[in-house]
Amino acid sequence: MRYIVNLYAHMHNEKLSLYNNLFIDVPMACGILDAENLRIEQANDEILEIWGRDKSAVGYGLLDVMPELIGQHYPELIQQVLTTKVVHKQKAGKAVLMRNGKSETIFVDFCYKPILGQNDKAIALLITATDVTDRENDRLFRAESIRTLKAVITTAPVAMCYFQGEHHKVNTVNTHMLELWKKYEYMGVRELNYVFHTGLPYTHTVQGVIYSYTPVRDGLGGTMGIVLVANF
Repeated sequence: MRYIVNLYAHMHNEKLSLYNNLFIDVPMACGILDAENLRIEQANDEILEIWGRDKSAVGYGLLDVMPELIGQHYPELIQQVLTTKVVHKQKAGKAVLMRNGKSETIFVDFCYKPILGQNDKAIALLITATDVTDRENDRLFRAESIRTLKAVITTAPVAMCYFQGEHHKVNTVNTHMLELWKKYEYMGVRELNYVFHTGLPYTHTVQGVIYSYTPVRDGLGGTMGIVLVANF
């Protein structure tokens, strides 16, 4: 009996040593779940921050400390990785978590990697993650801004156009601006470059037409395009 107990203790210590070595080599948010019951075996500060938990979560089942995951696809995905032993990577995975006492929607780039033991059996799951919520919110903000801007341009009673990016690709243009370009063949490339790189609006008059260039900013304050309005 004592031999069995000592053997179990040795195997447990060996597993912990393996986990610690994995943590040393992973320079990002990471955690380890036991394959049998999804108990949190290890979790560094970075992944606990993403989860909205503290060190007291270690040693408990994932769904016990994060019951809001029930009904989301992550528990099923974890079981799939443990069963198939195939690594799963995902960009901008959306999750709803309870953090700081309130429900929050976050986006995470993550990887689920099975840890294999004897007989090539999955004994645990290594989770690595990067919180990309700010990046995704900025992308969604830009997408919604562009949709709104397109609606404004296409229905505007004046000549309008939206140039996207530093190469000034025409994203949206209304019929009034197209008619003006046919008449004057003027787009103001020099002015577009100035407004894009300085982030400052600019207005000037060419052949009796007043051109107004206004920078469009992304969620981080950078210039992502320019709206051109022409009055004549």
